[in-house]
Amino acid sequence: MSSSRRFNRRNFLRGIGTAGVALPFLESLPERSAWAQSQNPVFAFFICTSCGVVQRWGNEPEKFWPSSVGPLSTQNMQAATDRATSILADYADRLLIVRGVRYPYPGTGCGHALGLVQCLTASRPTGDAQNATSTGVSADTVIAEGVNPPGVEPLTLYSGLKGGYIDEKLSFSAAGRVRAAEGNPYNVYQRLAGLLQPGSGEPTGTAD
Repeated sequence: MSSSRRFNRRNFLRGIGTAGVALPFLESLPERSAWAQSQNPVFAFFICTSCGVVQRWGNEPEKFWPSSVGPLSTQNMQAATDRATSILADYADRLLIVRGVRYPYPGTGCGHALGLVQCLTASRPTGDAQNATSTGVSADTVIAEGVNPPGVEPLTLYSGLKGGYIDEKLSFSAAGRVRAAEGNPYNVYQRLAGLLQPGSGEPTGTAD
């Protein structure tokens, strides 16, 4: 998505709940901030949770989707207090919540891994169980190649411990090549604030 106005770092940080103490610091870095590179930045966010959302399944009640289909409004979202999406009621006029999306290729073995490798690639998976991988590139890579300077890859954050039954299987730089995600939120903050060199991850040399 894109904005017709200059991106406001203060509003962005408030929106994602970042501590207010960071606001003066970020605004002191206009020449290095990731948001200061363009008057009309183009960006996309993809958020994936490991086990989906709490929705109706068997005898389990619906706890995620809005209570009715159709246009969203602050009023009807606030009224659905038993749904997780009600917390987004203040942004109803800017939301489009899509359900009914299905992965294009069935798999065998572990549906979690096979689903993950299709999530941003829409490509046929190969392998089975936790060893599944993608046969195509992921959407974040395509977007980054289209809008970023050469060599600047998309930013991937992995929240939680790695090394489990299923590890990273979301972002692919090429078929079968999963992109290693950053597991440290502080390093992500440094990149967004312009304290690390894009691509290399090395300090800019201008920040203590």
